[in-house]
Amino acid sequence: EFYLTDIVGIACNRDLSTSYALAPEDEVMGVNDRVQLARAESLMQDRLRRKAMLNGATLQAPETVHMSHDTVLGRDVDIEPYVYFGPRVTVADHVVIHAFSHLEDTVIENKASLGPFARIRPGSYIGAKAKIGNFVELKKANIGDGAKVSHLSYIGDAEVGADANIGAGTITCNYDGAEKHRTVIEDDAFIGSDSQLCDADGDDLSYEITVAGCRNCHHSEHVGHGWQHDSSIRDERPDEGTGALDL
Repeated sequence: EFYLTDIVGIACNRDLSTSYALAPEDEVMGVNDRVQLARAESLMQDRLRRKAMLNGATLQAPETVHMSHDTVLGRDVDIEPYVYFGPRVTVADHVVIHAFSHLEDTVIENKASLGPFARIRPGSYIGAKAKIGNFVELKKANIGDGAKVSHLSYIGDAEVGADANIGAGTITCNYDGAEKHRTVIEDDAFIGSDSQLCDADGDDLSYEITVAGCRNCHHSEHVGHGWQHDSSIRDERPDEGTGALDL
């Protein structure tokens, strides 16, 4: 093992000429323990935040925002305190990201709104003017333009169409114990509060569906077009090919 400072003595012993160059300490500092690693990370974060702000992003409390080396922020983006950008996050212009949100491997389009307390897991896409509200988690989810997932929801392995509305407490249940299945919610769909969308066979949930306050909307119930609610048949299975569910 050789130390960098040993090269001067080695060169002199071999009658080689030596020279030196001046550099900022921050560029050549050693990282030999966790304390020095933390200092190097802090210096890098300061550079990334400064670059983002000079390029037109607003960081309301810069020292609380964590960025990755490849974070891309558009112009007039507004970042509230305590936001974490993991790897591979791209944010377009005029996006608002509220406090205490965590993002990884995602693309957010123009004028979308996110958080507070939102978690965006890898493989997600948020369309223009979409709203992802407080305590919402996305994973491998494509959220269409203008769609809203406003409160306390989990949307994973799913497609949500443009201008769809996902009510509070909605979750996608698309793991059957062996495989994951994609849930598709089409344009203009309205999913009521406290809904569980179980779609193990991968059928689409149409824009015509209105599910208001339904606790369990299983694929086995054939949620589709033209259903009418009747409390007397709540526990009966529907005929094949029936349609909209209105509760």
